[in-house]
This record gives sequence, C-alpha cells and structure tokens, in this order.
Amino acid sequence: MEGKQRLKRALSAHQPRPIGDFRRYAVLIPLVYENGTPYLLFEKRSKLISQPGETAFPGGKIEPGETAVMAAVRETREELGLPENKIQVYGPWNPLITWHNMMIETVTGELRDFCASRFAPNEEVEELFCVPLSFFMEKEPRRYFSRLQVEQPDDFPYELLPNERGYRFRTGKQETLFWVYEKRVIWGLTARITKDFTDYCKEIL
Repeated sequence: MEGKQRLKRALSAHQPRPIGDFRRYAVLIPLVYENGTPYLLFEKRSKLISQPGETAFPGGKIEPGETAVMAAVRETREELGLPENKIQVYGPWNPLITWHNMMIETVTGELRDFCASRFAPNEEVEELFCVPLSFFMEKEPRRYFSRLQVEQPDDFPYELLPNERGYRFRTGKQETLFWVYEKRVIWGLTARITKDFTDYCKEIL
C-alpha cells in the first residue's frame, strides 16, 4: 500500500509536458500602443546571426532554470535594449511545436512608452517595425502546404512491423503562411504564431 500511495501522490503532482526531446525557445508577442491603437512589434534579424534578414518576435533559447516568461523577458531586454520595467507581461500564450523537434513557448505582453523608430541596430537586430493589429485581423494570409514524409534509416527493423515493408507510415502536411505589409514579409513560424494570436483577438475585440 505504501508504494501505491507514493505513486498516487507523484502522479497527482505531476506537471504535464510534451513527450520527446525538444529544443525549447521562448518569444514575446509584443504589443505597442500609439494613441491608443495596438500594434504588433517585429524584428528584422541581423545579418550576423542565423536566419539573417528574417522577420521575428523577440526571443531565444530557454536557459536551464528559466521559465518561458523569464526567457522571453530576458531576450527582449537584450535584443531591444530595454529595462525590465518597460516590459509588461500579460501571460503565457499557446506553445508552438514544430516538426523538427522545436517547442516555442510564447508570452504576450506590452512594451511601455516604446518608439520603434528610435531603436539603434545591434548585433542581433537590424531594425524594428510595427504593424497594426487590425491588419492581421482584417486580412487573411496566403497559405501554402508542404507534404512531409517518413524516411527510415537503412537498418530500420521492418520485420518487426505488421506487413513489414508494406507498412504504410502516415504522412504529414506543413502549412506555411505569408503576409506582406508595406513590403515587409511576415512568414513561417512567426506568421503561425501571429495568426493564432490575432485570430483570438478577433473573438474578443
């Protein structure tokens, strides 16, 4: 009975997490207000780092001992040169899990008294730009679908499967979204996060 109670306590206290080995990242979905109008702030990544020139939200890898909120705030401070008291966190948002074993934990928040035009480029961020929240709520993105297939290693043990080499593995479908705003392209994972967030905004505003 002691083992049963110990197992019960452990299972009752367990915090669910995705099964598998994921690289964990956190981003902030930053709102900026101008004369009461909400905008989403985006970065153009520097040519000195990975994925140069891409549009992204502030964010990066979650370090050991950090929560997603802590990592999102830290990365935003580093990339935008902001003191922490200028970042008002609203709360965690929906995580995005990719087909290449990346989990992006998103956080919503507001940058207080922030002017993107005064931003000085640094090693990570080339420039910033703002897009009205209403743009995403009113305009649907262009959608494209890529087919994902399973490719097994040469030593895969087909003999252990029903129907062996005739076994039909499931294929997947990857959606890629594109928005273009004043010649700025917002696509890929950033567009998927934006779409999820702004769809919710449509329901409440």
